[in-house]
Amino acid sequence: KVNKSGNIKHKILAIIAVPGNHAGPRKEVLERLGNPDYSNPKTNEYLTHNLHDRFHYPVINRILSNNLNNGKNSPVKILFAPVYLDGTDGIFNMEYYDFLTGCDLTVFACIYEPWGYTPLDSIAFHVPTITSYIDGFGLWVKINYKTPQHSVSVIPRDDYNYSDVVTTIADIT
Repeated sequence: KVNKSGNIKHKILAIIAVPGNHAGPRKEVLERLGNPDYSNPKTNEYLTHNLHDRFHYPVINRILSNNLNNGKNSPVKILFAPVYLDGTDGIFNMEYYDFLTGCDLTVFACIYEPWGYTPLDSIAFHVPTITSYIDGFGLWVKINYKTPQHSVSVIPRDDYNYSDVVTTIADIT
């Protein structure tokens, strides 16, 4: 939605770091890291690691269905890293907390997180976050802080309001 809006003031690199069934770093990515060519951007390159059954991943399907192709004029660039950030992934080679400090904003709008340590980690490292009140941390913020917080945006989330969640996140970013 942000990519299509045309109202974006700055470029966004959206990194989706969700562990998946990968088979190691992609050879093309390693080669590109070893010999970067900034004058020749790669369209439709967003995956850092080889995935087993690549097109069965909801993340891949959303990237494709929303035509997020990392084109030269696309204001939003996507990077999908299907790995645990434990310092040994072969691309980033840094642990989660080191990776986190390089972010300007995190988004954890999931509906399955019982406590939501990830948004808590973000604010602990001074990275603003978007979370939902369905996870424990988001609910705790909603209950204990009646005024909006600059570091945590808590949005309504359930099984039936996907479009509203997308619009709210797009508006915040």
